[in-house]
Amino acid sequence: MRFMMMHRTNAYWEAGAAPSLELIARVGKLMGAMAEARVLVGAEGLRASSQGVRLQFEGGRRTVIKGPFNASNELPAGFAILRAESIEEAIEWASRFAKVMGNVQIDIRPVMEPWDLGISPKPAGLRTRRFMALHKADAASEAGVAPTPEQVAEMGA
Repeated sequence: MRFMMMHRTNAYWEAGAAPSLELIARVGKLMGAMAEARVLVGAEGLRASSQGVRLQFEGGRRTVIKGPFNASNELPAGFAILRAESIEEAIEWASRFAKVMGNVQIDIRPVMEPWDLGISPKPAGLRTRRFMALHKADAASEAGVAPTPEQVAEMGA
């Protein structure tokens, strides 16, 4: 069984603070132990919400809201890691997902890369960036309502 572990951000990180080398080393040690134990599938840090967007889909219409966002206790329903050339391209992919699912809210944020932290150089010729698209929960998803067969078929396409 796979589990997703998330943590919340705070004003310090939302202000764009960079992690210390000590913090990077401590987190790296933990991630190494998790990888060695074969429990780690993937781990990503996100940029501040000021660098992201929130997509609101209602009645077939899309509204793009630029960050930053206020903290709240909204629950995620799912996520995807996308590799795209721009946040606009990530918005288009998330819009295709929303077209399948209907009225949803999706947060999109750039994923923190090792070169963003100065740990390694950016690969030569890399023109894309990874973005996380987080699909927020609603009453139906929290109640365990499964997507319709039509939605599943469209997502597979």
